[in-house]
Amino acid sequence: MNNQYAKSCIRVYNNTTQAFTEVITPLNLEGTPVVQSGCSMTLNTASIRVNKSGLYHLSADVTYTPTAAGVAVIQLYKDGVALPCAIAQHTVVAGSVYTDHIETDLCLTTCCVNRPLITLDISGVAGTVNHTCVGMVKLA
Repeated sequence: MNNQYAKSCIRVYNNTTQAFTEVITPLNLEGTPVVQSGCSMTLNTASIRVNKSGLYHLSADVTYTPTAAGVAVIQLYKDGVALPCAIAQHTVVAGSVYTDHIETDLCLTTCCVNRPLITLDISGVAGTVNHTCVGMVKLA
């Protein structure tokens, strides 16, 4: 359903274990596609590329197990720049399982040389990500 007349939507989950450290660690998004329609976005291993200008809704759920206590930070990024409106911070203890949710809406502009990349990163503590579910839909 990747034609220009289909509503553009990507929803994908990944249950592959991913190790992370205290520094910003990009997460692999590509796993099992739930929905992948339209041509306004392209799913890559660790990002979603925006191909058409418009208003987009982004969301992400991350389930993780830290190996140390501290503050875990999960955040969406656009072209390597943190989106201040799409962040979850959680005070964690080692060995417990946490799930955090973030979402936001963005007006994104594209052209032949500018196709924004949306990524999902985790930082603050070390541990293992057990599950991600990431979605993006072009609203208008």
